[in-house]
Amino acid sequence: MGFLNGILLFGIAGTLVPLLIHLFQRRKTLRMDFPSLRFLRELNQRQMRRLNLRRILLLIVRMLLVATVAFALARPTLKGGLAAIFPEDAPRSVALIVDRSGSMSLQSEAGTLSEQALARAREVLDHLDAGDELRLYALEEQLFDLGGEAMPPSMALELLDDWTAGQGPTRLRAGLAEAMKALSERPHPLKEIFLISDFAEGALDSARLPEPGDLRIYALPVTATASSNGSLLGITRPLRPVLAGRPFSLGLRASGTGALESFSADLELGGEHRGTLGVGVRAGGAVEPSLNLNLEQAGQLEGWWRKPRDRFPLDDALPFVLSVESRLDVLLLEAPGENPLADYLARALNPYGEGAGSRVALALNRQATERLTAVDLENLHLVIMAGGEGLADSGAEALTAFVKRGGGVIIFPDPVGASHLARRLLPRLGGPRSLEVVEGDLLRLGSFQAEHPIFSELGDAHRRVLMEHPFYRTYRSEIGPWRVPARFEGGAPAMVAWSQGAGRVRLALFDASPEGGELVWSSMFLPLIHEMAQEAAGAQQPEPLRVGDALAFPLISEPQEDIRLELLSPGGRRFSPRLDTRSYPLRAVLDRVDAAGIWRLNEISGAGSRPLGMAAVLPPAEESLLRALPADSLSILLGLPNLRVVSSGQNLGDALNAGHFGKEIAATLLLLAVALMLLELWLGRRGPAGDGRI
Repeated sequence: MGFLNGILLFGIAGTLVPLLIHLFQRRKTLRMDFPSLRFLRELNQRQMRRLNLRRILLLIVRMLLVATVAFALARPTLKGGLAAIFPEDAPRSVALIVDRSGSMSLQSEAGTLSEQALARAREVLDHLDAGDELRLYALEEQLFDLGGEAMPPSMALELLDDWTAGQGPTRLRAGLAEAMKALSERPHPLKEIFLISDFAEGALDSARLPEPGDLRIYALPVTATASSNGSLLGITRPLRPVLAGRPFSLGLRASGTGALESFSADLELGGEHRGTLGVGVRAGGAVEPSLNLNLEQAGQLEGWWRKPRDRFPLDDALPFVLSVESRLDVLLLEAPGENPLADYLARALNPYGEGAGSRVALALNRQATERLTAVDLENLHLVIMAGGEGLADSGAEALTAFVKRGGGVIIFPDPVGASHLARRLLPRLGGPRSLEVVEGDLLRLGSFQAEHPIFSELGDAHRRVLMEHPFYRTYRSEIGPWRVPARFEGGAPAMVAWSQGAGRVRLALFDASPEGGELVWSSMFLPLIHEMAQEAAGAQQPEPLRVGDALAFPLISEPQEDIRLELLSPGGRRFSPRLDTRSYPLRAVLDRVDAAGIWRLNEISGAGSRPLGMAAVLPPAEESLLRALPADSLSILLGLPNLRVVSSGQNLGDALNAGHFGKEIAATLLLLAVALMLLELWLGRRGPAGDGRI
């Protein structure tokens, strides 16, 4: 037996009231023996026994009356086998939550886990009555109410027939908490939640669950036998810009769950097959093989890594977008007037001078720092600062926005502009807040991080040449959490490197002009400047997104009234993005992408459709590597001691009847209370006013 209003069972304590009254009403009398009445003693004792029995019966009836009323108010219902015989007629409020995360795509002997989950969901619906109200939820990183409101079970069957598989991660506790809160607001006293999931280990989160109260929660796990799986986790992007006609490497990251996973991965780029990699990986390990490529045409290309299909197809194809540039667009910012630092940097960047054409893969423009605006930074890959004199706050803000959206900045200080850089630019870029000139000491480069991309292409002989030339003027800065690719003799930093947003910042702590040292006369000056330029501009490759992320495309200008923007998903669905006018540049935003693949932004007008850009979206890397949580630990892991777990091999009807409440017997108890009240009145009227004691 169960109780719908169990709190009212405290009313049973009221049964003590008649008992206390009975005890307090008992009187102690003085006993006196009269000789003339001694023959009546035996008759009096028999009458007293009858009166005492009636009093005890009256006490019992009164106590039963109070207990019966308390039980009736607590709304007792039948459970177990009796619940199946006498089912509850009152409607229920039911929440059916079906996991739609990427891990549910795993193939099992009975189909995918998602197909098993839908079969169990239909089984649950079969056990609901027509008068029950139901909310059907799909659980991913968020909880999606598929119907938008309470519905009859028959309507939920139609929604399950149109079920679409998801690809994102899931947050079990957060979704369960939201459903519990929504169900608590429903008027029906009978409330149930059915949670159908593979209960993968990565699905647990730290969300706090409300107190369930009388809410009944059932966990219905779907499982598959453990199997090996090869997984494509992500691409290894080139560290430098990909230039047309220049060789580069493109790779992937792969992992596996078996003892040894061996498979081939094919590269498709721009609609053409570009090569195949053999991949071998052990359980828990990861490899990063790569291919050497050379592309002749510039542009943005759609790419795919593909492997043979296995039991988890979601991670068998890996999309990406590759930007191939014809050349780097570089802006050199310089202080007004004579500036030897800017002149020597310009000669190193473009040694052939004006009209060099295709002889260099770099287009250089020079501009005064004080005239810098956000418009000057459009369509650039890299900004090189020769000093910092004249930099205004507006220019510093424009440079910060440029870096955050993927641009590169290299800063070469000079004595006059060092304070401007430390005060206005470096803190905005997330760098040091101090920059002090150090003169008089002759310092040489003492060590390099050979694996850093700036120096990885330089051999030991080249690095030895760089270490031969002294510096007369260097800069001292605070040592923060930044990477130091090169140091002076004695260990002081010579270069500082860090990232800000999607871009890269590189700060040289030496004067690169003739007044600062002999580096400008070295044969390694030009290669060093070019290596720094290509490495700092390498963040221009589009960063792939994950399912569940927001997608944003930068726009040159706001669309006109007769033009609309349209996002096309990998499955062909169309979305209207919102315009984020608070950002610079203007962006077209979709707050959440729900499918892996290539998403495209098109401009739709009377003249037709024009592509504006594309972005790659990857499935969550961890979804293919998750393991199921043990079913006997779910109540502990979810923090629900009264959670009822119904395994796939268990009969759902029997499990539900064991936990369900059957017909309420409150009305029967109230009728019994009326009968007890009549009995109490009858017993009370038949008894004498006194206690009959002499």
